[in-house]
Amino acid sequence: MKFNLKVMISITLLVAGLAVYLCSRAAIAQQAQPNIDNTETQNRLSSRRLRARAIVRGASGSRIEGTVFFTERRGNAPEPGVDITAIVSGQPASLRPGKHGIHIHENGTCQPDFEAAGGHFDPGPFGNSTPVDLNHPYHIGDIPNLLVSQGSRFTIGTLIHRSSRITLSPGPLSVFDENGSAVIVHLNEDRGEPGVTGASGGGRIACGVIELVTDGQEADAEEAKIKQLVSDAVKSHGNHHK
Repeated sequence: MKFNLKVMISITLLVAGLAVYLCSRAAIAQQAQPNIDNTETQNRLSSRRLRARAIVRGASGSRIEGTVFFTERRGNAPEPGVDITAIVSGQPASLRPGKHGIHIHENGTCQPDFEAAGGHFDPGPFGNSTPVDLNHPYHIGDIPNLLVSQGSRFTIGTLIHRSSRITLSPGPLSVFDENGSAVIVHLNEDRGEPGVTGASGGGRIACGVIELVTDGQEADAEEAKIKQLVSDAVKSHGNHHK
């Protein structure tokens, strides 16, 4: 397959930019603990604009890594919603070009393996997180696919979405419940077919715990950086997000 030189250079620069960004977050990510202390978390939440992130990584050797950034819009109740912006890179063998299911899962942990994140986030008395495909795509944590494009050496996936199903602030739909939440990237496309085994994306290839970004200036800078990386990727690769 032949690649346009400009596209190859663009993807290389985007992956390099993402790598630099992730390195800057690495020390914080390694020190961070799963966000399972509900009392502490809720005490830190206020009426200010809330932001959160999940630094997702694949299994050892996969070279899959990226960030999912969450911004709760002012006045969320639950509208006007939470903006979700994601950029994830990898090698073609581990993050294939095309669509990949990506969802918010019900447990804020990726250890000892990605199965620990549990089923899709679906709180409330009528929630039905497992088996995953039974109530899919109607879980609270169900979001559109990650769109992955191919370059010469790397693949890069993006997502731009606004969800009215979740909140970052306290409440029955908050991803910061008593045991937190995580983001999972799946091996295959989420076909959005209710009750069909495997239709939600199949195997789990990357995971990241959702953590609150409490420093306002840090959140502003990180949000701007992620949105710029995603914007550049979308322009370069022609991915179209609804």
